[in-house]
Amino acid sequence: MRTQKLQNKDNYSQISTLICNVYLLLRRQDKTRSHFFAYISLETAPDHFIMLKLNKLEKQTIRPAAEVDDVCAQLCSVAVQFEDAWERKDIEFDADLEDAAYTQAAPGLLELVWTNLLSNAVKFTPQGGSITLRQTRANGKLYVSVTDTGCGMDEKTIKHIYDKFYQGDTSHSTEGNGLGMALVKRILELTGAEIQIESTPGKGSTFTVVLAERK
Repeated sequence: MRTQKLQNKDNYSQISTLICNVYLLLRRQDKTRSHFFAYISLETAPDHFIMLKLNKLEKQTIRPAAEVDDVCAQLCSVAVQFEDAWERKDIEFDADLEDAAYTQAAPGLLELVWTNLLSNAVKFTPQGGSITLRQTRANGKLYVSVTDTGCGMDEKTIKHIYDKFYQGDTSHSTEGNGLGMALVKRILELTGAEIQIESTPGKGSTFTVVLAERK
């Protein structure tokens, strides 16, 4: 019975992810507007909301109760929320996701990570640029990367990117609160995950989150 229940969950997740992948592909070909999905961003959330969430997680010394969840389904759900945002800037958005990939994390936390990374990618990618969302796996690990053709970062910015209120690109200072990446770091610490950054000034950045795979 337990195996059957898990199989049903797998089928549902795979169907949901497939539908989302097809939707994203069709939207790249169909430029008509759609307003079914709201643009939600940590960067535009009220400062007090982010501060409260960050303070709560910073004081937390025990990992929150975790559940097995489908990372691909999470990524699809978050990605479509940014449709209007990337269309406004004529950004080419490419998603390369597997049918299903599971990890264990507290409900709702990883979604905040994906939301922040995609929000930053949209914000720092210029008109007509591109963003790639990719998920792969290897050796028991899941890799989720967000690559943009934005302004990129120098070594100083990368060094301080997780500091509270730090904003390396002051030209976008009115669009955020400088708390998003600090929150991302704390969530990944509590999840037992890590994040890697590759960036070249003037060319763009790639943020890669590494998670333990749960089968």
